[in-house]
Amino acid sequence: MGPRGRWAAGVVGCLLVLSGAASASDENVVVLEGCKDRWAFVLGVEEAVRSRVPARYELVRDLGTQRPLVFVEGGLRCDSYTVGGTSAATTIASVAAVVESPDGEGCLSAIPGLGDIKADALPVCNAYLLWDATDNARYAEFLRSGTPDFPIWVTDELLFEEGSFDLPLLGAPFHFQAGPSAPFRLTSDFVVRERPGPVPVATFFWTETAGGTVKLSFYIDDLEFGEASGTVRTEPGSELAEIFGGEVGEPAPGLSLFGAARWTRAVLAKTVIR
Repeated sequence: MGPRGRWAAGVVGCLLVLSGAASASDENVVVLEGCKDRWAFVLGVEEAVRSRVPARYELVRDLGTQRPLVFVEGGLRCDSYTVGGTSAATTIASVAAVVESPDGEGCLSAIPGLGDIKADALPVCNAYLLWDATDNARYAEFLRSGTPDFPIWVTDELLFEEGSFDLPLLGAPFHFQAGPSAPFRLTSDFVVRERPGPVPVATFFWTETAGGTVKLSFYIDDLEFGEASGTVRTEPGSELAEIFGGEVGEPAPGLSLFGAARWTRAVLAKTVIR
């Protein structure tokens, strides 16, 4: 195992030991390899977001408008998701409300050597998951194991299309679409401008289930950020339109600079806090 593998295994091992809520079994860990992620932070409607997020989670707000931030992942594509020894190419789309860290962990606080940095120095790395969609049934089973009401749907209608660099656009065109069998209708059209320079990052997704609070912890040691500027759309009258305040999500100022990423290898650990 190389340095990257040892780092990832060590971080996940520390997480599982410190949490006291899961064993260090491979059944609790997913390995993500060869991934490209595209997302947008959009401004949500207060009432619509607050009604879908339990009161104990504090919403993160745009400083200018004071509207809650909504993370719209449209989408994530990995060459390989390894779940319980089985690997498959995987596409994912999700919608989540950005929240303050419930347990003090943030983008940098869980990274070895950076633990003294204030966890919420960049308060966009914890989110309360509203809907998740994937074309990988094995991954959905992993998330539902012990928590059968985890909000994930399996669909083969997740279209992830990326073009090559376009000189007039000074970037690469990207298109994503979630079809009718997904829990939400979503279309993303971005121009992606990647920036070299890998950094270690941790992100966390939370959701409440009948089996307890689920925390999904993603640890990436070679994430390369990029810009994704464009639009996200949904169907008029849908739940997502209620959250957006219309069929087009209004982007949060400045955050499109962190709307794209790629990485070689990452680990995801599922913890259930009962």
